[in-house]
Amino acid sequence: MKVLITSGGTKVPIDRVRDITNQSNGTFGSRIAKVCLNRDFQTIFLRAKDSKSPYSLNVDFNSDENVKEKVEELSSFYQNTNSLYSEIEFRNYSDYSFKIEQIIKEQNPDVVVLTAAVSDYGIENFVDSKIRSKENLTLNLCPVPKLISKIKEWNNKVFLVGFKMLVEVSKEELIQSALESIEKNKCDIVVANDWNSFLSGNPEMHIVSKNGQVKTYTKNNAILEEILVDEIIRGKK
Repeated sequence: MKVLITSGGTKVPIDRVRDITNQSNGTFGSRIAKVCLNRDFQTIFLRAKDSKSPYSLNVDFNSDENVKEKVEELSSFYQNTNSLYSEIEFRNYSDYSFKIEQIIKEQNPDVVVLTAAVSDYGIENFVDSKIRSKENLTLNLCPVPKLISKIKEWNNKVFLVGFKMLVEVSKEELIQSALESIEKNKCDIVVANDWNSFLSGNPEMHIVSKNGQVKTYTKNNAILEEILVDEIIRGKK
């Protein structure tokens, strides 16, 4: 099976040196990619520059007593899986938009998992130089096209996994938003989360299927990325 996973956050340029971005660092996307590689799936990883990859390793050499074991484990994982892995970086919305369309049309993935945090707005008054810092600045934001709605137009055979992140809403509202995304964007699965649950340290993940079925998991009782890949495999059958 060939899987395309998008990960990390897009940037919106204000001028030649400044951007608006978001808090995504690609952690969950990189974990999903690692699960896919461990299951021998051909994995295309479209990630934001400087975001995490499945081969990232964060250790404190001063305090972590298991550094050697972690490095050896990662090295073994890389040796066993790198032939299945291809990586493409993006920086901003335009770059991401161009590359995801190209990959889907030319490489024909079986599954598309959209964990990337994609900008909802662009800048109307981009300055093609550096804005002087002493000046007051007003930014005009304009909505950009929702690329998730284009995926099935580019390839209607892909199994599409979308993500819906809201803040401080009820579970019912979150699930309803996921169902609306399934209908509007022709997703096969939508993973719905509340941002506050991630901040709590015990994230809750609702997997909503196009038949209306909802399954809820927390970090305390499941390895969320493993569960999601299991659901994708079941959905593909």
